[in-house]
Amino acid sequence: MRSTESGTAIVRGAVGELFAETAITFEVGVPDSIALTVTPGVIPGCGGTAIAEALVTDHHGNPVRDGIVVAFDVTPQGAAEPIAGGRTTDGVASAIISSGTVPGPATVHAWWGPARTSVVDQFPVVFEAGPPDEVTLSAEPPNVLVGGNHATLRLQAADCAGYEVTDGTPVTFTIASGQGSLQPMVTTTASGRAQSTLTSPNQTGSATIRATVGDREVTVVVEYIPGRAFNVNLTADPLSIPADGMSTSTIVAEVTDSHGNNVADRTTVVFSTDLGRFDTGTSYVTSTLGGKASATLTSSSTPGLARVGAVAGGKRSEIHIDFYYAPPATPTPTLTPTPTPTPRWEWTVWLPIVVRWPWIWPWPHPW
Repeated sequence: MRSTESGTAIVRGAVGELFAETAITFEVGVPDSIALTVTPGVIPGCGGTAIAEALVTDHHGNPVRDGIVVAFDVTPQGAAEPIAGGRTTDGVASAIISSGTVPGPATVHAWWGPARTSVVDQFPVVFEAGPPDEVTLSAEPPNVLVGGNHATLRLQAADCAGYEVTDGTPVTFTIASGQGSLQPMVTTTASGRAQSTLTSPNQTGSATIRATVGDREVTVVVEYIPGRAFNVNLTADPLSIPADGMSTSTIVAEVTDSHGNNVADRTTVVFSTDLGRFDTGTSYVTSTLGGKASATLTSSSTPGLARVGAVAGGKRSEIHIDFYYAPPATPTPTLTPTPTPTPRWEWTVWLPIVVRWPWIWPWPHPW
C-alpha cells in the first residue's frame, strides 16, 4: 500500500461478520524541492530589510516535517539572518534579508542539505539607495538684484553611504523667511538632484529658503541687493550763506535705484560747483554709505548763485546755493576801564608850639 500524501489511513479487513482495523501512517518524504520568495523584491539601502520564505516539499509536493533546517545566503552583497535557526514550520523556513551598501541587483539563495547544489532555489532582488541622509542646498548666485531677477536653488541628496537617492524622491522648497517666490515648490529628484527657481522682490533684504527631502531639512540664505543708481536727490543745509570765503553749506546726495532702494555702499558720487569750492577744489569725489554721500561747500568772496551738481552711476542732479553779500562788520570800540584808586591811610599828629617875643637867650625859666 502506498500514498502520495502524508497522513493516516485506516485499513479494515472482514471475513463474514468478522472484521479488523489497523491504522497506517504515511509520512512525508525527504526534502526534494524548495520554492523561494522574497518580499519586497526591491529593498532600500542603509538598513532596509525584506522577508525570505522557503517552502520545502518532498517528491510528491508535501510540505516537509517541522524542524528541517534551511540555509540562506545573498550574493554578491547583503546579509541573510535565518529566523528560528532556519527550521521549517509547516514546511516553511524564513530569514531576514538585509540590504547591501551598494545599490544594484542581488540574488537570495536557499538550500537544504550539505551542498548548495542539492535542493536549492534562488530569488532575484534589487538593492536601492537608502533614504536621504547627506543633503546640501546652494543658491546660484547667492546675491540677486531686486526687481524680478532669479537665483537657481540646487539640492543634492545622498544616502548614508554617499550614493544618490532613488530617482523620484519627493523634494519640497519653501521660503522660511523673507520675500520672493519659488517655482516649483514641489518636485522630485533625478540622479540625486532637484532644483527650483527663486524670483526676487522689489525690496532689498534677504530670504531663507528651506528644502525638505525625506526626514532631512536644509536651508540657504539669498541676499536681495539694490540695482544701479537711478535717482539722485540733493539737499543743502543751509541754502544761503554769506559770500565771505569762509561760510560753509553741507551738500547731501541721496542715491536710490529704480525701486527706491538705497544703492549699494561705496557707490561713487562726484560733486561739482561753478562757484565756491570743496576741500579738493571745484569737484569732490566720495562714495555712499547707507545710500548717502556728502560734501562741504565753502562760499566764494563774490556774491552769486552756485550751481552744485552730483553724479552717481550716470545720473545727475543739481541744486543752487545762494552766496549773498554781507557788509563787513563794524569794529566795536574797546573801552578801557578806569582803575579804582587804592585807598591810603593818613595820620595827623598835633604838636604844641610856644612862641615868645622878643627872643631872649638864654631862655628864662619861669620859676
